Order: sequence, then C-alpha cells, then structure tokens
Amino acid sequence: MIDWQDVCQVAPSQVDSHLPDSSGEGSRDWWRQLIHSRDGYDPVSELFLPGMAHGHPFRSLGLVRFGRDGIEETLFRSIPLDTNTTSGYVRRRLFGLGTQSQHNNQTLHHSTRHQLLAKIHGNTTTRSNVFFVFMKVDWFECHRDAAQGHVRIGAKLADARSQRSFFVIDRSRALELVQPEHIPNDGTYNIGTGSGGNVTQLDAGPMILYQQVIE
Repeated sequence: MIDWQDVCQVAPSQVDSHLPDSSGEGSRDWWRQLIHSRDGYDPVSELFLPGMAHGHPFRSLGLVRFGRDGIEETLFRSIPLDTNTTSGYVRRRLFGLGTQSQHNNQTLHHSTRHQLLAKIHGNTTTRSNVFFVFMKVDWFECHRDAAQGHVRIGAKLADARSQRSFFVIDRSRALELVQPEHIPNDGTYNIGTGSGGNVTQLDAGPMILYQQVIE
C-alpha cells in the first residue's frame, strides 16, 4: 500500500512549491506537473487554468482517435517534466514513482514504479455519475388475463396526452442510501428492490437532484 505522504513531502520546502517529491528531486512538484499536463496556459494571468481552449483534459481509455498516441490523452500520460529525447531516456508516467535515473537504469521494479498509478486507475473514471434524463410517457390500452395475470398491450389511447419530464440524477448517492436492510441475505442480487431475502426497497428519490415536467 502506497501512502501519499511517502511520495510527497507534507510541507513545501520552497515558496513556489506545492507537493515536492520526497526523493529530493527538486524539479518534480507533483501538483504543478498535474496542472501543467491537464490545463492550458493563460498569458494574461500567467497561470495554468482549467477550461482553456488549448487545455488537455483526461480522456477515456477507450479513445482510439489518436492511435498509439492516445495514451497521452489518458491517466497514463507522461509527465511534462520528462522531455529529453536522448536514446535510452525513459519518459515517466504522470503518476509514476521513482526518479528519472531509476527509470533509465531500471533500478526500480516495475510493480513499485506503477503502484500509485494502479491505485488511482482502479478508483478513477472519466465518466460522470450525474446524468440528464429526458423521459416521455404515453398511455396505452391493455387487457389483463384474470386467470394467468398476463397483460397484453394494445393501441395508444387517442384521448390521452403524452407527458414529458426532465431529470438530473446523481447515481453516486446510491452508496450513501444503501443500508444493511437493503442488502439481501439469500445470495441474490436484489439489492434495494424490495424482493428476495426480506430486502427493504431502496428509495431512489434522493438521487434525483432536479426534475421538471415539460408538458
């Protein structure tokens, strides 16, 4: 297990430093390298700012538009500090551990070298848990078989108006809502459905951040 404090010093050692490397590599400041790799430079404020037109946000690992160079669009991108093109020079990954000398000489085992990146990658995604949902509801005639309980859907009701709504949903809130009574004890996967193993139904209402009936 990698402790972030083992990678970076707790207190900056220079006025213009933020998270300097604990190995003593003075040119590597973890925070500044992250900002430089992700954000665009603003000539007015002379700062690297998010949202700039020439910024470099993290993309999905499924991006194939740039071919092999697509790795530089992801969390696996290289650190901006390493720009040397000399033969045998190894460009480190943005979240790779170890000094440049350790990478070039292969004195740091690859599992240790990429341990922090593996931890970040396993808990990070470029996909959002917040969704915009447009929903339309129509009304249809139906007939239910009294004996078997089967329902047959018929034609759309001519005198019933369609209804449309808009929702903003944050599914990450489900983790806050789940309680022991929502988890089945019979080996099924009916979490929060209200069925199987005396499972209590999960109230999904708090996951809806905003809703509006359009018509």
